[in-house]
Amino acid sequence: NLWWRDVLAHGRFSSYASYFDIDWTPPTPGLKNRVLLPVLDRPLKDAVAAGVLKLAFDTSELTMALGDLRLPLDVRSQGQLLRRIANHVAGQNQADALSLAAGAEALRPIVAAPTDDRQMEYERRLGMGRDVSRFLSRPGVDSAVLTMLADTTARQLRHYLREQAYEVAWWKQAARRLNYRRFFDINDLVGMRVEDRGVFEATHSTLRRLASDSVVCGFRIDHIDGLRDPREYLERLRLLSPDGARFTVVEKILTGDETLPTDWPVEGTTGYEFLSMVNGLFVDPHGLSRISHLYCRLLGSHTPRTARVRGNKRRVIKALFKGEFNRLHEMLLAAVGESESREVSPARVRRALIDVTARLPVYRTYLRPGNGVTNDDMLRIHAATTGAPPMEKTLLRDIIVSVGTSAPDSTGGLAASEFVARWQQTTGAVMAKGFEDTTLYQDATLLSLNEVGSPPDIRPVSVEQFHEWNSKRLREWPHTFNCTATHDTKRGEDIRARLNVLTTLNSEWASIAEQWTELVKSTNPDVDASMALLLLQTLLGTWSSTREHDDSFRSRMKEYLTKAAREAKTHSSWLQPNPMYEQSCHSLVDLALDHARVCPQMADLGVTVEFYGSLFSLSQVLLKATCPGLPDFYQGSELWDLSLVDPDNRRPVDFERRRLLLSTLLDSAGEDSQATVQSLVTEWPSERAKLFLTQRVLEARAGLSELFETGDYIPLEVRPHPVHVCAFARTLEARAVVVAVPIRVAPTRPFRLPMGNEGWGRTTLELPAELARLPYRNVLTGKRIEASPAGRLSMAVLTEDFPVVLLTNA
Repeated sequence: NLWWRDVLAHGRFSSYASYFDIDWTPPTPGLKNRVLLPVLDRPLKDAVAAGVLKLAFDTSELTMALGDLRLPLDVRSQGQLLRRIANHVAGQNQADALSLAAGAEALRPIVAAPTDDRQMEYERRLGMGRDVSRFLSRPGVDSAVLTMLADTTARQLRHYLREQAYEVAWWKQAARRLNYRRFFDINDLVGMRVEDRGVFEATHSTLRRLASDSVVCGFRIDHIDGLRDPREYLERLRLLSPDGARFTVVEKILTGDETLPTDWPVEGTTGYEFLSMVNGLFVDPHGLSRISHLYCRLLGSHTPRTARVRGNKRRVIKALFKGEFNRLHEMLLAAVGESESREVSPARVRRALIDVTARLPVYRTYLRPGNGVTNDDMLRIHAATTGAPPMEKTLLRDIIVSVGTSAPDSTGGLAASEFVARWQQTTGAVMAKGFEDTTLYQDATLLSLNEVGSPPDIRPVSVEQFHEWNSKRLREWPHTFNCTATHDTKRGEDIRARLNVLTTLNSEWASIAEQWTELVKSTNPDVDASMALLLLQTLLGTWSSTREHDDSFRSRMKEYLTKAAREAKTHSSWLQPNPMYEQSCHSLVDLALDHARVCPQMADLGVTVEFYGSLFSLSQVLLKATCPGLPDFYQGSELWDLSLVDPDNRRPVDFERRRLLLSTLLDSAGEDSQATVQSLVTEWPSERAKLFLTQRVLEARAGLSELFETGDYIPLEVRPHPVHVCAFARTLEARAVVVAVPIRVAPTRPFRLPMGNEGWGRTTLELPAELARLPYRNVLTGKRIEASPAGRLSMAVLTEDFPVVLLTNA
């Protein structure tokens, strides 16, 4: 990045120094007016001794080399190098080398704080850098440079490093000493100060051009909670396009009963809350309760997930965000002093800060100076500040709340405002790492519920809850996204659909889970039961009856277990990998796929889960595309999405294969439509069925876009088995759409899709009078349908040819 490179070269004198969110005066010794650069794979002393870090010369530039990485050198520090080069040249080159050295050394030291003449000093540095570059590119100088480099000692190299605007360090020091804001705990992704209007304009100039030229029609903002002031950012984003009405959705993970702030100028979220709701619809509550009891018994004990989340948030604060919290602690102490409160213990204030952050039930709050404190934020702040120690927590709560009630331009309470702004930027990262990237890998009760956007407490969703939630969503956010997979989901949408089948297979799941954990305990006792069950569910969710579980499949499973073990942080971690434990986990993959006592039962259960999970997959697609909101299809999910967490879900997609399959379906959409539908059912579980449904429902949406975007949402009563069907109608004026999908259907032997009279018997959908009079056409089969005189639609008739239902009035 050219801006970042300029900062590394010129420190605070750089014109881009204010672009990046750098703390130039941290409490960390040795980093005043410098940036920690944690890029080494070993301690600095070892890197220098091994020659991993060294001076390098490339045509006309001296750099600090680390493999392929080239770090710029402060032009002032190059004065010493030029004097050494002068010893290996003669005549005019020698004179010029010494003159340049003197000029470079006359520049202000890189660690000096910039004054009013910063821009002038920056220009002098740039000019001197150009002069040095021209000198180094002279014929004959290169050999002198190479000789100088060869004579450089480790002691000299360490001296040159101390003269730079950065401190090269072992990557493990980042958690404790880092002095710039980053994306979560990823050192390479440096935070930028987009809250500064100049930085916003500079970083969004390309987006402004694309929006003005209508090259893009909208924005998807990732990790909105990492911004200092999300609302202000979104208001500026709106103005990028001439009409100020560009479509925008934000990746905002809503927790529990949390709702999207209504004063944000957006159309909605990227849809994780829909993913959570629709997934819970397929979870049988009685089956989930039994699975939870089984899990506790197999583990011997089980910490409630909400308590586990709090503990893991404290853990990641200390392991991953120690530097950030050191800074927050300093800022909080300044705010405490500013508040004129009685003297408190700094150590107890720090403990209170960590505890409040761990107890915050959402990713972050949204207090802005002078903007008041919403009831929701107040409730969450009170929830986070309950318990001991009372004095420090009360003080912390008062400081946080005071920011919302102070005047925006007030000179009082600046330390409190700065603390709260930074704290709010940090709490989301703590929640993400403590919940998503730790807890969800420790708790293997039911992996389909371990997803981004899942509630901290495990729970299913009733049909009534789903209808009520959709009705509210239509009123408040009709153009929000409905997603079932993204680049950040923990597993593919069809894996979740398949694992939900286990809640209807309690006995079968209990039997194989008990056998498997006993086998693991007897053959590989180092691996805990939770990790063993995580692998077992992963294998079941990715099972295929049509493809071999070959070496590439085994490799994917082993790579996944490595990541799962490190994310769980119980026996291994990214900071302290445990290769022996990870190898033990890998051996379980071979044990599961090769062991004669386990594989037959696993294969049998895997085939069952695949058959009925594929049905739930189709139900999920249809709900996503017809419920209030806009359906979002992640690349590759047009066919079975059996990918695991990244990087597995970012593998190249075979689009050509999808085009070919789609073309065959479209070619048969005319006279052979009935034969096509029949073949999809006959070949079940056929991935063509998912592509077929996706194409048909999107085609229907295109023809009825206004209905799907703004039409009413009417829950339909199902008799006599309401827990096995989710049905509703979408209406707008004289147009209507009816949707019905099977949920929580118990598997049968032999396998049978719930279709026709054998599947549904007398089950009916009860239509309101205004809908009962309309004639309908089944979009998926082409058949004409009419309600009975009593206003009922028979599920047996509706599913005679295909297991999910999409009707439009003819």
